[in-house]
Amino acid sequence: MITYNLKELEFYEQCAKKDSQHLIDLLNKSPTIEHAYGHGLRINFIISALKQLNENSLLDIGFGGCFFEMALKNHFKETTGIDLTTSFCSYGKKYLDNTLRTDWVSLPFKDKAFDVCIWSEGPEHAVNCTDVFHEIKRVTKKCLITSVPDWSYLIPGHLRTFTQESFQKELEKVFDKISVIYVKPEWLVALCIIGENK
Repeated sequence: MITYNLKELEFYEQCAKKDSQHLIDLLNKSPTIEHAYGHGLRINFIISALKQLNENSLLDIGFGGCFFEMALKNHFKETTGIDLTTSFCSYGKKYLDNTLRTDWVSLPFKDKAFDVCIWSEGPEHAVNCTDVFHEIKRVTKKCLITSVPDWSYLIPGHLRTFTQESFQKELEKVFDKISVIYVKPEWLVALCIIGENK
């Protein structure tokens, strides 16, 4: 497990509190996912992909505002989310069956515990994406849906940028079957089918 220093934890906790309240305010004004942060196209694209899956269990890594769980209520028999912050874990209890405050480096789950995993807008925050993707593959039976911004610049909290080519190469280190799609205006979304271990 990564050890975060106090400043990093305080930064993420402040962001989570602000984002949680901002999300609640947005949803109270207009309860549609399209209004959440301008990320609506990416979110709706992933929701459409998830709706096509007929699986029992979902793990959402870094679930934040529970966008997917709000839209997919009762689609999965069991939903579990992990997040680094207590604010989002408290908020997530409204929409997820299980929430756990932990990082994503050493996931506290048995092998193949979930049918489907989402890691949306997470890889750009990871110290080592490859290690996280290996952990995701370990705990997931069937597929991962993951996304990153297609930006050429860093913002606070982002440790790296991705292009479609670099995202594909990162995923190919771990997964056998990958499809990376560009979602306008600035998102890369990948579906990774869990195959043999590399």
